[in-house]
Amino acid sequence: MDLTSGYSSTDRPEKVTIISISFSIMSIDSLDVENEQFSVNGLFVVRWSDSRLTWTPSDYGDIHFQLMKESKIWVPAFIVDNSVNDLSVISDESVLVRANYEGIITWWPPGIYKSACDANIFYFPFDTQTCQISLTSYGYTTQEVDLNVFKDGIDLSLYQPNGEWLMLANETSIDTFTNAGLDFRRITFSFEMKRRPAFYGVFYILPILINSLLTVYTFALTPESGEKIAFCLTMMLSYTVLVTLLSEQLPSSGKISSVLTIYMAIVMVLCAIAVPLAIWVIDLFHRKDSEPIPKWQIQFTENVLLKIGCRKKKISRLNAVGAVKIKGDDEASPVTPVQVVYNDHVDLYTPLNWKDLASILDSVLFRVYFITVVLTTVIVFTRMVLNI
Repeated sequence: MDLTSGYSSTDRPEKVTIISISFSIMSIDSLDVENEQFSVNGLFVVRWSDSRLTWTPSDYGDIHFQLMKESKIWVPAFIVDNSVNDLSVISDESVLVRANYEGIITWWPPGIYKSACDANIFYFPFDTQTCQISLTSYGYTTQEVDLNVFKDGIDLSLYQPNGEWLMLANETSIDTFTNAGLDFRRITFSFEMKRRPAFYGVFYILPILINSLLTVYTFALTPESGEKIAFCLTMMLSYTVLVTLLSEQLPSSGKISSVLTIYMAIVMVLCAIAVPLAIWVIDLFHRKDSEPIPKWQIQFTENVLLKIGCRKKKISRLNAVGAVKIKGDDEASPVTPVQVVYNDHVDLYTPLNWKDLASILDSVLFRVYFITVVLTTVIVFTRMVLNI
């Protein structure tokens, strides 16, 4: 049975040929967020009607369909217009076209389709990406070829789940665009995918959190240890390594920054500020007791820093029996303890020395850094996990 005798493969079946299209996805080959590329394996299901390819089955041995090469009949020309590989017309001579006796033509061109994908990394690695495959009728305007969605548009019956990306939803839409004064139809297959964060949680999130908390303990080390500055610089170096590793997973474009990147920048700044603060604490600790402490510094420490650091003034309590003589103003003395007399004891408020100032400052900085890091961590990771 030769249906193509006298058939012209360059002529459309109808003045306006209506073509129904769907996409049967088999697997997500890759979603390269760094290079903003989406690769998917699947096949298009293309169906249209050609009245020139009809016959009566009873006249041809009860044959209801026939397979033929695409070069023998008219097939629509399509391109994936957001492809990053090439813009060649979809064609595969090895794929046979199926025609039934009613003139319904079905064509299944398979392929690995790689398209551009505008990645949104704001919530990385808890991000959700929407990527698209756009199909355009190449060379045929809306007055010649009209596109419709076949069935549900995207068929998931052959889909194999991806290890890194979870398919959340899909959508098919049709729109019209104008080029050189001509209107063309375009059908777009959209895929919404959420990243599975387990891998990134173990190899990225956990080390970042550990390093963030360890930065706080710069001020838990005593100045005698001699490791304050070395510890802080080590934390900065480890953070630099983590930033380098993380940058390999993110696009280099400056359209949007990840919340995680902003968080790491904040912690790195805190770590950098901790270096001169640690030097200041060490300097105070090693000052000689013979060097007087400025009065304003003592007052600020007693009235503000002691409260922030949850510390109390140094008190020596002595049992008092009888009268207590308090040295008057006329007797010269560089430093005189303040005495408070109770019924049965005397509290002596011992003056602060440089080592006390260093210890109090360490305590205050530890609490300030701890609260800052914890609050920043809670806010940032709540936003990332909940996508808010």
